Amino acid sequence: MDVVYPAMDIGVAQQQKLALAIKRELRAARLDTRLYVHDFNFWDWRDPNSTATKNYHRIFEDAPDGSVTGPQVRAAADGIAFHPYWGDPGVMRDARKETGMPVHVTETSDLAPSTVLDDFRLDASSYVLWAQTTDQDGGTLHWTPARDNDIDWEQVGATTKWPNRLVKVNTVTKDFTVRDELYGLGQFAKYLAPGDVRLESSATENGVGNVVYRSRNGGYVAVLGNSTGSDSRVRVVVGGQKFVVTVPADSFATYRWKGQDSRD
Repeated sequence: MDVVYPAMDIGVAQQQKLALAIKRELRAARLDTRLYVHDFNFWDWRDPNSTATKNYHRIFEDAPDGSVTGPQVRAAADGIAFHPYWGDPGVMRDARKETGMPVHVTETSDLAPSTVLDDFRLDASSYVLWAQTTDQDGGTLHWTPARDNDIDWEQVGATTKWPNRLVKVNTVTKDFTVRDELYGLGQFAKYLAPGDVRLESSATENGVGNVVYRSRNGGYVAVLGNSTGSDSRVRVVVGGQKFVVTVPADSFATYRWKGQDSRD
């Protein structure tokens, strides 16, 4: 273990066996619960410079002792989960192409809507923020970066305060406040839905990024982010249709329209 808070260290062989066991029990109980493997940092999935105990992409390879095969684990897994704290997020697109499985960001504290846009362009199917609601003191969230066992947890609880998260609930006045990022994040949460399919689109240009989806009803959804200090006029061209919009400075905006042909 390299952390002092409650955690579990699990190797490749253990993940393989655990994935098969969990999936077997889910099927026996007739549950459609999905199983995501890995659930760790980008660089721990595939990194030549990582230690031999990492490079967890090996869970889809045959076990050296022959007890588990790669195809068995692939059949048990429904997706690959990532954390963004270390490594190159581009590994998500690589994993998606190599396995054909959905990839997910299942734990992050990054509130920036621009990060969501970038990760969705790299094939992330979801983006889950952790511990984003605290009281006025931030007293419900404690964490330490220490890597030894000489920890005074009472002191950590008394001094480690993270009050400035996405939502702050004041337990005295009985009201709450939210950070401005909530509205940018809302562009993704409000207008995208399960079943939407991401389309390849142009890279960021002149400070304006984008991610584009074909919606379930055959229409399109484009989320544009303008990181500049000035309004930007943008030409949107998808499936033979085109229009020009103005994206406000330092803002995110969503545009939805019906496709002329759902096969575009």
